Amino acid sequence: MRRIMLTALAIAIAPAAALAQASGTWAGETQGRGGAAQVTLMIANDGMSGTWTENGTESELSEVSVNGNELSFQRSVEFGGRGAFALTYNGVVDGDELTLTISGAGRGGPRGGGAPPGDGAPRGGPGGGGPRGGGAQPIVLTRQ
Repeated sequence: MRRIMLTALAIAIAPAAALAQASGTWAGETQGRGGAAQVTLMIANDGMSGTWTENGTESELSEVSVNGNELSFQRSVEFGGRGAFALTYNGVVDGDELTLTISGAGRGGPRGGGAPPGDGAPRGGPGGGGPRGGGAQPIVLTRQ
């Protein structure tokens, strides 16, 4: 009976520990065609919601998922009056550092679809846009 109780406790604690790794406030900067942008990411304690603030403009996150030390979410970005683009972020928490990569998830176009230029999203290839290839540098945020 004691073993069953300990196993149940371990199962209950594991998701909470994973959530604790990702939840909270993270800050840093991203590089785009327009230069550096200050970024703040807030993941709520429920692990299912949050906000992304870039140079003072806040947007709600969707599709937030925390699995161990891995985090993923989406956010919608308006660009040049062409409508909203969905960006997908995937990240890994390592102590007080969160490293994110971005991929475009919506709205195709002549440049390869996906993300608009200057947003820090990868270029070239599926969802990236542009024939030059290459890609954006990962975004590294630190816990605040």
